[in-house]
Amino acid sequence: LRLPRRAGTMGLERPEARDAFHGQLAEIPPFAVLQVLEMGAKTGTLEVEGPTGLGTVWFREGRPVHAETEKHAGFDAAVAVVNADRGAFRFEAQDVAVEETIRATVTELLLEASRQRDEGLAANL
Repeated sequence: LRLPRRAGTMGLERPEARDAFHGQLAEIPPFAVLQVLEMGAKTGTLEVEGPTGLGTVWFREGRPVHAETEKHAGFDAAVAVVNADRGAFRFEAQDVAVEETIRATVTELLLEASRQRDEGLAANL
């Protein structure tokens, strides 16, 4: 989008519209982000940058299909992302061409993350 320039105003050029969703985990916790992606049947990549590193979860039609952190891959990595309590997140809609290492719903993932937090077993990114 290009706005005409007028005297005393600045022009604004907006990049091509992309389906991006981002924010701070202090304001929107990971479980809420995952639920939004599931309810919207989104396909793309969620990146979470926390104080202990970066975690990425790939979604296909609202289902987590793969996840990676510096320490984990698959389901364990997705649980670590859900348990992140500080940092920032960004979801970008895009085609997902990764091997499916997660065969669980968002609900199952959230329940396991909650169980690990309750038992003091939560892993860092």
